[in-house]
Amino acid sequence: MDEANIKAEKKALREKLTLKRKAIPLPERLRASEVIFDKISGMAAYRAAKCIMIYVSFGEEINTPPFIVKMIEEGKKVVTPICLPESQMALALTESYPGKLRAGTWGIMEIPIGEAQTVEPREVDIVITPGLAFTPEGARLGYGGGYYDRFFELIRPDCLKICPCYDELIIPSLPTGFYDKPVDVVISEKRTIFIGSMDKVNMDRVN
Repeated sequence: MDEANIKAEKKALREKLTLKRKAIPLPERLRASEVIFDKISGMAAYRAAKCIMIYVSFGEEINTPPFIVKMIEEGKKVVTPICLPESQMALALTESYPGKLRAGTWGIMEIPIGEAQTVEPREVDIVITPGLAFTPEGARLGYGGGYYDRFFELIRPDCLKICPCYDELIIPSLPTGFYDKPVDVVISEKRTIFIGSMDKVNMDRVN
């Protein structure tokens, strides 16, 4: 399948799965988010990580603010993304929530670049990555901007890409193109899926 057809298929799938996600009742979304981040907290890789990048949730995404606060309180170096032109991202040191965060690109909360203390991507040990849907093999359906696929080119090879996802949005297959990057761990409220080498994952199978 060529890139144009892949793009069209992704667009149609996004529309369908966005509606499916919206249909999940709020109490279920919040409960799933709590369970997922409890799982992440129990992982050896999380306990060992010093610098963690995490998205600031928007709309019906897995809810991140309580976990952002928890990580800050635990003394982790927490960084959140800033969307820049040409699908690039900068990383902002985030020492409180909501703190300096305010609605930015697409209405997503971020620290304005002029106020941010930026962090280099290679400092990051774990990227808690958003997405609309995932497969058990680590394929990811994002929102079409290409921000994270470009960002994944900048992190260390051993940086772990962990993806929270509602269980019903882990699906058998997704259209993928040349630039789509697989992730390392997909975590839902019901299961934890490790993809690829356990030497890289380097975490306990505690859930």
